[in-house]
Amino acid sequence: MRENVRIKTLFVCSGNTDRSPTAVSVFSHADDIVARSAGILPSAPHPLASTDLEWADLVLVMEDEQREYIKKRWKRWFRERGKDVDVLNIPDRFQRGRKELVDLVKSTAGPIIEAHLCVEYGLLLSSMRALDLLETLDGGPLDETVLLALSRGHDFDRKKRDLRWLSRHRLVVTDEVQGSPLIGLTERGRAAMKVAKDFRALPL
Repeated sequence: MRENVRIKTLFVCSGNTDRSPTAVSVFSHADDIVARSAGILPSAPHPLASTDLEWADLVLVMEDEQREYIKKRWKRWFRERGKDVDVLNIPDRFQRGRKELVDLVKSTAGPIIEAHLCVEYGLLLSSMRALDLLETLDGGPLDETVLLALSRGHDFDRKKRDLRWLSRHRLVVTDEVQGSPLIGLTERGRAAMKVAKDFRALPL
């Protein structure tokens, strides 16, 4: 089983001194995100290059200006991957690391990255046995149903490993109330499962 899904996220601003480096620092401790930053100005500490775009799964630019720059300079890449470029609409008036900028990055980039993660997990689940366990959990916190599913057949240890994987990637949440285990889907788990079901339904 694949252990990690990591979205390679490229943040792009103009000078690569305030906004994009701040965005990288915001997501630097996330387990399922690898982030780097670049600027479109030649004077930027890290000027945007084609290798950055090829590396990225997701490109988040601060303003339309950066999107247009990418569109004009790397036409072929943009034709193929333009859908992976999202504009955060964060203006160039914040200093690096300021709370206002950090909050803006979280509120704009966070949901976009989370949506991409749900798709990635969903595509992975569509070809994994863990989807069966996730479907068992659908409907909210369940304890007896889950324990019954785990104890059925000769794959108890395998299902426990799957459950640990689902929990580690925040697709399910586990808790304990008065000594009884409670396990339920998270919002990410529900979204990923929908992607997985939709993908399985495609006539491939």
